Amino acid sequence: MDKYNNIVSKAKDLTLPPREKTIFSIGGRGHYENPISDILAFFLDPREEHNLKDLFLTALSECLVETEPPIMTEPLEPTLVGQPNREAVTDKGNRIDLILEGTDWIIAIENKIFSEVNNPLKDYEHYIKKNFSKKTILFLILSPYHIKLSKPWRLILYTKLVNKLKLKWKNSIYFTDENKWNKWHVFLLDFLLNLEHQIQDIPVNEKRIEFIVSNYKEINEIISMRDEYIQYIKGKCFDILISNRNNNLVANIKPVMKQHSWNRDGIALRFYTDTWNKDSNIVILLRPNGIIRIQFYIGNIHEADTVETDAFFKNEKFKSAWTESKTTRCYGFHDTELIENAIQQFTETVNDFNRFYAIA
Repeated sequence: MDKYNNIVSKAKDLTLPPREKTIFSIGGRGHYENPISDILAFFLDPREEHNLKDLFLTALSECLVETEPPIMTEPLEPTLVGQPNREAVTDKGNRIDLILEGTDWIIAIENKIFSEVNNPLKDYEHYIKKNFSKKTILFLILSPYHIKLSKPWRLILYTKLVNKLKLKWKNSIYFTDENKWNKWHVFLLDFLLNLEHQIQDIPVNEKRIEFIVSNYKEINEIISMRDEYIQYIKGKCFDILISNRNNNLVANIKPVMKQHSWNRDGIALRFYTDTWNKDSNIVILLRPNGIIRIQFYIGNIHEADTVETDAFFKNEKFKSAWTESKTTRCYGFHDTELIENAIQQFTETVNDFNRFYAIA
């Protein structure tokens, strides 16, 4: 194991300095699409109390013209006839991230920070065309990455939008000493910084490249060990889930694990069973600093049910509760450095889930 210890020691010397924290990164949800979409909707509304008027809407409109090839030949009139519509529900029950309606135009936006575009886009198109047939319709994907899309969907890169916003804000009448400490302007700067953190490529570092080339075989071996560790956790958690077959509350369980990259937050192992709601799951998050975090999600919880659900799940270990996608109640966070403690907490949470669904 000495050769691996030496490689790890050298790699630590090449670690990039940490990025400036934001309100979003402190909360651990800086990359979540729903909060980002909520904030975009707030700033895109010229009538909201941020007092930036149509700054965001104008920036987005100019991106439509400056994208190659152009989406529009001229900027749209930066006014809305109503509030931005978050998660509009189609006839088939699917949800569109954001709809903006102008006097003679409609923009449907799907926000993609890190997840792939596997949404029912055709259903979105049908809904928009059915309800707004007399207006100019635009279908946009907001993403940090270049994505191959089929017409009528077009891509707006977050890099372009953020750069446009920063430039327009600094050149606007709102960029003054008087407004410097306005809470919404401070919030805006933090929001843009958070977006930059999500979209910036890690700068090429010649020493880091040289290190990878020189130690590529051993690095792959270490990655294989990491994958074995993940399989070990998966096996342990599956054993816990399956062992509930003998529990009188749950007759049978078919466990599923989905593995996701949460970028700088780490590797998320999301566990489901067919005896829970389809949107309910427990996440073991392997954070880059070695911390193991447990958080979980309870699906199909409407606003009227949150107090009762919180009373069931919130405790000293899981003090934070929030709602995503309108009906998914989320709880966090239990952190530990020991996998044994994480597995024990996972067991307790599985038991809580099974009791909750036995009652429900």
